[in-house]
Amino acid sequence: MHIASLLHAICADLTRTFPGLAACTPCLGDPVPQAFPEGGGDGPRAWVALSGADTALETATGEWDLPLSIEAVVAGPVTPDAAFLNLVEGLLAHIPGTIWGLATAHPAGGVEARGCPSHPLASGDRAVWTLSWNQMLRLGDALWAAPAQHPTRLFTGLAPNIGPGHEDDYTTLEVTP
Repeated sequence: MHIASLLHAICADLTRTFPGLAACTPCLGDPVPQAFPEGGGDGPRAWVALSGADTALETATGEWDLPLSIEAVVAGPVTPDAAFLNLVEGLLAHIPGTIWGLATAHPAGGVEARGCPSHPLASGDRAVWTLSWNQMLRLGDALWAAPAQHPTRLFTGLAPNIGPGHEDDYTTLEVTP
């Protein structure tokens, strides 16, 4: 799994879940546009980007959990029926806990939304909101990924005589397939 795959999965999920969203574009190293695209008057649009990452944590399976900060910039027309604001509300309800159809993504959390009236995409008839959230992404392959692969020895120990310096206190069990 790669970050780009996560961003693509997020956009695919959002356009499937919110048919009123005219487009969702993953920003793969490119900044969010500062001008609305030509012909962009066909409804709200979103751009999804990685806004930060922290140190990856190794798991017991040999994979790595990478904490990410994701940001979506959503721009849409201001209408009397508040349809764009309803879309933002729907996104706020949808994002928490979502894994975007990926087995390697942990549930999204810490979702925040902010109106951005001074954003370059905003105008008198277009509003801009940013939604940000945290998401952990599992990277790498599990140590036991192969179907026929399994350990041949199992080490057991009793606390507190476990961990570094207590290897000789472990009991070894031989495992046969």
